[in-house]
Amino acid sequence: MVAVSSTAVLARRGWRGAVVGAAASAALFCYVDLLTVPPMSWALCAAVAGAVGFCAGHTWGSALRGVLAAGAAWPVAFGLTWVSRWVVAALAQGPSVFSRVAQIGRFRLDGQEGVAVSGAFGAGVRANWLYWTEAVVTAVPVVVAAGAVCAGALVVAVRRRGVRGLVVAAVLAVPALVVPAWYAVLSNHSQIHAFFTYRSLAAAVGVVVMACLVAARRPVPAGEPVSASAAGRRR
Repeated sequence: MVAVSSTAVLARRGWRGAVVGAAASAALFCYVDLLTVPPMSWALCAAVAGAVGFCAGHTWGSALRGVLAAGAAWPVAFGLTWVSRWVVAALAQGPSVFSRVAQIGRFRLDGQEGVAVSGAFGAGVRANWLYWTEAVVTAVPVVVAAGAVCAGALVVAVRRRGVRGLVVAAVLAVPALVVPAWYAVLSNHSQIHAFFTYRSLAAAVGVVVMACLVAARRPVPAGEPVSASAAGRRR
């Protein structure tokens, strides 16, 4: 959460700040997480950057810039950090490290381990959804409550902003798609380790709820400063 918070703080400086915050968050995350919940961090960083951008600029365009900036910076920084770890390992153990990395990579993408792993498209998504809703007693109530909150927030958003309210909510909710996409691409890993990778689903639900609530926030009256920093510059 420290990494996500730093992204939110830096995103107040604009999309460039969102890039720096998300990139730094991804690099740090790569060293504290071993493919446990990467899509959670990715989705949350992009979502908060978009929300901060919208609250500062009050347009769906400012929200989109934040989402795209952080959403693109995070995987690049995460990937480069992984590569740097392989390079350091290769310097210590020899170039055979890269052969092992390629072997594990192929396995995680399309390998199979036992009869419990399916090669069907979306199997990783289904495995994590089933584990979450069957093993965690609060999962279904949380999803139902989230749906109710989103429905109410969208009604308010439309009343306050018209169709633009729905557009803002959709833009800010896009990062939630990172989670099922991750499960689909790393299907093998997501099925084998569903007992801990499922946690990113809760974050995806949280992103959607936040998107709807931010879209429903009270519009800023004409003439009111768009942000604290802008107000300071005007003074």
